Amino acid sequence: MIFNDRYYNGIDNSYFRETLCIIPARGGSKGIPLKNIADLAGKPLIAYSILAALATPSIKRLIVSTDDERIAETAIKYGAEVPFLRPSNLATDDAIIGKSIGHVLDELRERENYRPQAVGVLYPTTPFRDPAVLDFLIQKLFKGYRKVLTVKRIDPSLVYYYDDGESLRRMQPKQNSEYQFRHYGYFNGNRCDNMGHKGQYLYELQDKAGLMDIDTPEDLKRCENLINRGFVSLPFMSNCIVTKEIDFKKYIYTKKHIILA
Repeated sequence: MIFNDRYYNGIDNSYFRETLCIIPARGGSKGIPLKNIADLAGKPLIAYSILAALATPSIKRLIVSTDDERIAETAIKYGAEVPFLRPSNLATDDAIIGKSIGHVLDELRERENYRPQAVGVLYPTTPFRDPAVLDFLIQKLFKGYRKVLTVKRIDPSLVYYYDDGESLRRMQPKQNSEYQFRHYGYFNGNRCDNMGHKGQYLYELQDKAGLMDIDTPEDLKRCENLINRGFVSLPFMSNCIVTKEIDFKKYIYTKKHIILA
């Protein structure tokens, strides 16, 4: 994903750090129906990403991008904003995530004249995050890096393939490289202005829990076992306040966060 200064007003506010977090969560999923709100140890999957973001001091605003009202209602209940729904053409199986992020930024700019300095993207299928790590990565964006990615080291001697949208293509490791990296959805950060000058920062994930990615029912069971057996500690999850059921259409109409006692 590449963002440029069309999302930023060009004013150099050295003491102003506005980081927007976006969680892309479309309704369509093949392996697990409504995967993003599937139950994981008593909470919807997306809640893990929402609550981790809310516990991260550097994140000033949190928005969920979805085309599904059920996901929107769940996201709002756990403290995220859903000021508008994602268009259906940006929520297909082959839709590019970067375009849905661009849609959020365009809408916020047009509706509110809101232009964050940095954007962090959290994939909801990666449930186990440390807010301290997220905070560290966001700080890298304000120390000169235009892009920050979380990655896993992979063995270049093995054969890997990726889906380019049309077919499977073999990944070609660099010559004489002892290792290469694969991007993970733990965190993907970008500067939206022109202040970054150091290029790209890669953060290698070594915590096995942080590398968990849910795509199948078996993945969901593995993550639940980690929680139930005490291998994953997420203290911020137990302190959350959840609102009651909301009327999403009313929420959209009033354009404000509705808390029902």
